[in-house]
Amino acid sequence: HLQRVRWGPDGWPLIGDPPGSPVASGRMPVVVAGAGPGAGNDAGPAPTGADPPGRGPAGGDDFTGDRLGPQWFWPANPQPGWWRPGRPSGLRLACLPGPAGPDLRRLANLLGQRLPIGPVRADTTLRLAAGAGPVRAGLAVVGDGYAWIGLERTGPDLRLVYRTAAPGQPELDAVAPVPVPADRPEVALTVTVDAEAMCRFTASTPGPAQHLGPAQHLGPAQQVGPAFPAGPGHWVGATLGLFAMAPPEPDGPPGPASPPVEFAEFDRFTLTPAWK
Repeated sequence: HLQRVRWGPDGWPLIGDPPGSPVASGRMPVVVAGAGPGAGNDAGPAPTGADPPGRGPAGGDDFTGDRLGPQWFWPANPQPGWWRPGRPSGLRLACLPGPAGPDLRRLANLLGQRLPIGPVRADTTLRLAAGAGPVRAGLAVVGDGYAWIGLERTGPDLRLVYRTAAPGQPELDAVAPVPVPADRPEVALTVTVDAEAMCRFTASTPGPAQHLGPAQHLGPAQQVGPAFPAGPGHWVGATLGLFAMAPPEPDGPPGPASPPVEFAEFDRFTLTPAWK
């Protein structure tokens, strides 16, 4: 969390109050009109304990520029080619080789932002076009444990998956995957976070409803699987993020030339207070 800073007479910064002792709370030093989790949306009155609108960078992003907004960060030094702006809008994330496991806690190219205080809702639409290699992409909440919902392609098959990982454990299917038609490789994704940091993931696809696990069908937006309790990471709090990845590169001598990098396409990312 933020700490107050002032300059000492010798030119060195003094952090905390008294210097060296962190404070639990303090006055917001800068208020940016129109920013905050509900920026650009009809937020309505905020409940007690919620992030007040107008304090902090906007959480949503339509990705219309050539730079990512200040709300986004990478867990490692970003490299050229990790992302591209969509045309005319949206975001294209490169499906780069990820860690073994796979494990989102170790993924360098997870594009994230701090998980806002709930209740809040995040929405985006993901497209994963037909391609040659196995890839996955989605919307995630990542800490010591994590959960994600999105698309996974293995060979010619495309599936909607919802997976979770407990702290220190590998990820598992939280609900049986559902096939997604190759001619409709698009899914709308939502996560709603309540005041207790319980995350409920929702998905919908265009066209006829698709079967998703026992007694579940996917068509109109509906909750997928059980709620997931968000928790902090090792060094930071929970991260709300978007990702795209491919299997890790094999060990040993170089093989044939690598196939061209594929991209997952995300539409506008919206972050809306969910108390309405």
